[in-house]
Amino acid sequence: FSICFQYPDSTGGNITTSNGASGLLTAGDVANYLKALRPHGRGMALAVPEVPLEARIALLLDGRKRGWFNAASISAGEAAGFMAVGGLELCDLLALNQDEAAALAEIDMDTETSRTMRLCREVLRRRNPEAMLIVTDGPGGCWACIGDRSVFLPSPAVTAIGTAGAGDALLAGTLAGLACNLPFIKDAEDGFLSETPLDSAFELGILLASFAVTSADTIHWEADAKALKAHAAAYGFRFSRRFGALFPDMMEQSAM
Repeated sequence: FSICFQYPDSTGGNITTSNGASGLLTAGDVANYLKALRPHGRGMALAVPEVPLEARIALLLDGRKRGWFNAASISAGEAAGFMAVGGLELCDLLALNQDEAAALAEIDMDTETSRTMRLCREVLRRRNPEAMLIVTDGPGGCWACIGDRSVFLPSPAVTAIGTAGAGDALLAGTLAGLACNLPFIKDAEDGFLSETPLDSAFELGILLASFAVTSADTIHWEADAKALKAHAAAYGFRFSRRFGALFPDMMEQSAM
């Protein structure tokens, strides 16, 4: 169980319990669960820090054997261990915040975020050239990279009530977009979401994250396609045809 707190001057932190049941999950538990699934077929494996690293590596290994899409994130303190056991090679998508990216690149956490992203990308490309990378910096915006292509999007100018859970929402939205066959990123220039029609999985992640922070809860319980459609309309975000097809009754509002 974790609590994120923030003071009026934007300082704050996290308080996390260390005796949760999730901390007892083992690689054997993961194997036992996966035995009940079909050995083949399309799927996604998501390995995030709520459970021990050993269990997450087991999940990614099994996901790779099954031909699934593997996504992962790590804490800053796990970066060296994750690389040592081959975690980077098992990822199709790695989602990090600025501190986690700095730890992976083995640089000072106060390094300017765009440089942190570039150095982290180089580490990943040496180990896994085809992997996708997301690096977030809260209100400072978000980067997405694949191969030699990268895009930057500033954080949308929404009124944030609670920022806890925004990173999870961004990753969830990106994975949903990929599952719906949206491209990871588009070829447009960097800029605000309102400048060009939304057309990529990364932008769906940003859109969902911008909606998530309008709730005081770590999970926005009203988040669904209908609510996200209304949120996008309120801030003037336009959709491409294929992006709009993910939302009910959006085709008449979609940009060509």
